[in-house]
Amino acid sequence: MRIENHTDYRTDHIKAFVQRVAEEELDPAQRKLLVVKVVYQATRGANSDVYIRRKGSLPVDCGLRYNYFNLTLAKPGGVFFRRYGGQNRGWIGVQLAHEMAECRGRRHAEMHSARYYYHRFRGDGGKYWIAAFEGLPLEVKATPDRIRPDRAARLARKLVQAERAVARWTTRSRLCATKLKIWRTKATRITRALEREKQTRGAA
Repeated sequence: MRIENHTDYRTDHIKAFVQRVAEEELDPAQRKLLVVKVVYQATRGANSDVYIRRKGSLPVDCGLRYNYFNLTLAKPGGVFFRRYGGQNRGWIGVQLAHEMAECRGRRHAEMHSARYYYHRFRGDGGKYWIAAFEGLPLEVKATPDRIRPDRAARLARKLVQAERAVARWTTRSRLCATKLKIWRTKATRITRALEREKQTRGAA
């Protein structure tokens, strides 16, 4: 089993939910082949939730039509998160059970159970999985606070860099001034020699 987590929820917590449902829906060999991509739930209606299914290179006798699907979670602080007062665990369970059943080749007409639908069967679909998930945590990943260096320390480092640059370019400027003086002297000497050469030829 592999979890492709594209949310801020902890991957190990999500995997515990997937493992709990897979114990009821899939055989041990089938669980090893399962790949679940976890994304945030769309906010423009259920039709915006894209479920991807692909077969990949599966063993012929594994009993799976597909081994890959999306699991949508409510974004922390988002529309669905506020509507349900947190993450809707019943919706997580129904999604997983429904998609795993379809991976095994079951059709919608064959899923006569509240475990596979959230709004059918008088809303009992979510209640079953809420009870099954009791005690399983689902927390957001801890984001370490960004440690900003003290402003005075940063300015002190910049001052050291600036002073080094001033010393470096001062030395270079002195060398340039010396070279310039040498070449000016040489150019003056060559110019005078050229003038004397012209005067000598003119007198001849």
